[in-house]
Amino acid sequence: MTSAQKKMAFVSVFLSFALALFLLNAEKKRITFDRIQKFNVAKAGILVVNGFIGGIFTGVAGSGIDVYSFSILTLLFRISEKVATPTSVVLMAANSIVGFFWRAKMQNEISQETWEYFIPSVIVVVTFAPLGSLLASHFHRLTLATLIYILEIVAFISALLIVKPSMRLLFASLLLITVSFIFYYFIAKIGKKMAANQMKNKNDEKSKNIASYLQV
Repeated sequence: MTSAQKKMAFVSVFLSFALALFLLNAEKKRITFDRIQKFNVAKAGILVVNGFIGGIFTGVAGSGIDVYSFSILTLLFRISEKVATPTSVVLMAANSIVGFFWRAKMQNEISQETWEYFIPSVIVVVTFAPLGSLLASHFHRLTLATLIYILEIVAFISALLIVKPSMRLLFASLLLITVSFIFYYFIAKIGKKMAANQMKNKNDEKSKNIASYLQV
């Protein structure tokens, strides 16, 4: 893939996620959780596959595991944006550390120019990443979701202006947006069904506990 194709593929996939998240938040009284409910081997497997796919995105475009993990947490497992945001930041940091170590120590392929960019970047990241997570913890989840919509739209428009894709690449990007949106929408529907079942089970357990207490 060329750099233009990588850039357009990256912004297209995650623009479709923003669209799916927008439709999800359009639901009245959307159910959200602070953690994955009834975590088991199957859900652990989903997270492993999620990490593998996110790693492919990162390998191709230089980033992606954080955004892709965020999408699965919010759409499938119905995790609140307030929890998913710092989680994705931690994943991005861990991925960057491993990638940096591999390139620097194992492959020895970091140029002098990269080091010159790296030094000021460290100052910015170690200051504003924790600050951003702290501020995000005080925002309403819909505020965070709105910021995501804006960032993904700006990223897509910026890619169009910078890359200036050909008609063929633009058509491929629109097709990718459509296919990705269908995928995310399908994931969101599964997540909605899972959340409804979990709430039903919780209500049933409460009813049983109340009935047992009254019998005593």
